Amino acid sequence: MSNLNNYPVESFPGKLRDVIETLHEDTLIPIEMIGSTVLAALSLALQPLLDVASPYGNKKTEPCSLYFLTLAKSGEGKSPLRELLMTPFDEFASEMHEEYEGLLDIYKQDHAIWSSKEKALNRNYQKAVKNGDDGDVEELLLREHQAAEPKKPRAFEMFYEDATPEGIIQGLSEYPYAGVFADEAITFFTGQLKNNLGLLNKIWKNEPLQVSRKKEGTVRINAYLTFLLMVQPEVFEEYLERHGKRAVSSGFLARFLFTETISTIGQRRISLNQDNSRQALDNLFTNLNKFLIEQKEHFYDTSKSQKTLTLTEDAKKLFEGRVSQYQLNIAQNQCWEHIPEFVSKAGSQAIRIAAIFDCYSESDISEQYLKNAFTITEWHLNQAAKYFYKLSAQYQLQQDVYQLFDWIKNHFVNPTGVMKVTNFQAGQVTDVRLNPWQPFSKNELETHGPARLRRIERLTPALNQLIQLGLIVTICYPPQRAIYIAAAQPDAYGNLYPLNPFFTPFNMVDYRNNATPPLSGYDSNRLQWQ
Repeated sequence: MSNLNNYPVESFPGKLRDVIETLHEDTLIPIEMIGSTVLAALSLALQPLLDVASPYGNKKTEPCSLYFLTLAKSGEGKSPLRELLMTPFDEFASEMHEEYEGLLDIYKQDHAIWSSKEKALNRNYQKAVKNGDDGDVEELLLREHQAAEPKKPRAFEMFYEDATPEGIIQGLSEYPYAGVFADEAITFFTGQLKNNLGLLNKIWKNEPLQVSRKKEGTVRINAYLTFLLMVQPEVFEEYLERHGKRAVSSGFLARFLFTETISTIGQRRISLNQDNSRQALDNLFTNLNKFLIEQKEHFYDTSKSQKTLTLTEDAKKLFEGRVSQYQLNIAQNQCWEHIPEFVSKAGSQAIRIAAIFDCYSESDISEQYLKNAFTITEWHLNQAAKYFYKLSAQYQLQQDVYQLFDWIKNHFVNPTGVMKVTNFQAGQVTDVRLNPWQPFSKNELETHGPARLRRIERLTPALNQLIQLGLIVTICYPPQRAIYIAAAQPDAYGNLYPLNPFFTPFNMVDYRNNATPPLSGYDSNRLQWQ
């Protein structure tokens, strides 16, 4: 098994683990992509059938709906994997569509007959009124007939790919359980649906949607969606450039279990003997078909309710401890500091996954199932933390530091122009040509430094980082207050002093203070004078 991304496949229940491992061994499709697709398939199958009681003790329940976003290169196996694991759903959707067409034909025939009778009854009523009768009997017959109008069968739509927000809302008003599954999700990231993030956020939280209907007016529905978006990295990066800040700040991306796939292209072997994966898939499909039959019952009988799972007392204690720890992990300088939006959804993600793991059981969700679900959730959090770091304020600050250091280093090595220096003993101001590695005025940095760092609110944090890293110090020559940038040099005791000051005396203005350490994670090779 080639688990290059350290995906926690061992956290899956045995039967699901067999599917993921054997399918990976037979195809060498990245195991993390297989695991996400298996979970998405189960989420889609189960979301009409079960939910989870809130660990906080309120009446609100959690659906078992999950949002997955997987970055994978072209040729990684996205389409074959989707086609394979979605086979039961495709067959089920075709069956339901065929039934719908049959029921629709019957409805059209019945409604045509009903319309003819309605016209006749309406004529009788109008005739009675015209002749001076009260028409009570005719009116009663007409009302009874109108109340018996044949109902149009509901359309069953399970998948949406390139749908408009209006189309999805309309579809969910017919059947409120569906999935957005796209193995090449460029249509999502370039289509209209991405522009209605509020709608998708509400669905994830299972908040009611307002739907307008011709006869009923505005009604409220609780909709459920499972997302499986697999997209090429360059497509997603382009999306982030255009819409990333909005998608992150709105909380939309934070609702996804994120994966950046490690490619297995070039490492795969052809195996014609796929008996192991075929057997494991048959077992999975047997259960999926069972769940889909139950879905069908729920579709035709809307009075059927979902089964609500609850956490055991031990599982509740585990939930409380993990969620509390996660809050510590988003504190300043901690591992998830830059993804608080993702972390805030982690508890919900874990109990949804645990519910899926527990779908074969009639008992409450165990501590072990929840522990395993948290392990998978944490893996996805670490994936998000690694990928979205480049959108963080910390990353941007580090990039500013690298750029500022390069400019300062070049200025020390290749100084240009002159600097006015006051000789206070002589009372004269003279122009001094700058030599390499001499201090230079901070004003030079503010007026001629990197363009994006000339604003003081952008420059100051980056400059302070270089000071805290012990690379520079700032000095002044009393009685002047003008600030100068100088390369820092340590003495035998580790104390920092300016390199090559013009003259003494000078005062140290800012220098390394170990009580306020710089950010971690710098590439030391990019912050060397030599």
